[in-house]
Amino acid sequence: MTRKSLLTASIVVAGTVLLLWMSPVGSFVISGYQIKRHKEHLKNGIDHAAVRAACVGLLKANESKLVASATQPDSGQVILYGSDPTIPTVLRDLPARRVVLTDTSVRIDCGGGGFEDHYGILFSTDSSADLDVSYIKLIDQLYYWH
Repeated sequence: MTRKSLLTASIVVAGTVLLLWMSPVGSFVISGYQIKRHKEHLKNGIDHAAVRAACVGLLKANESKLVASATQPDSGQVILYGSDPTIPTVLRDLPARRVVLTDTSVRIDCGGGGFEDHYGILFSTDSSADLDVSYIKLIDQLYYWH
């Protein structure tokens, strides 16, 4: 192969890679990789005890809202969104897109929607909760869900 044809082939390959990278296919590949890294980070890269403590505090801080919500159509739930300043920093930094509180649990939605599968962290005070295989125990009362 001559030097000129090698250069031409290199340019074609680089151009193809660049086009794929910038195309919707490339963004799905990048997004999928970022989601995979984020899921692993939730399972292995955060202070689970601090997350559990923040969940306990969040439940206590919202007890009156939970009691009041028991009479509403979505009975027994309080929903907070990621930018809500009442969400403890350790949970907002996960980052939490949405936090759903019940009298016995805090479900932190960290990702999902569109083509993504949903995943996050669940804190549950109910030790008899029937959790299926999509829940991985991190520490007592704290689970990764997907």
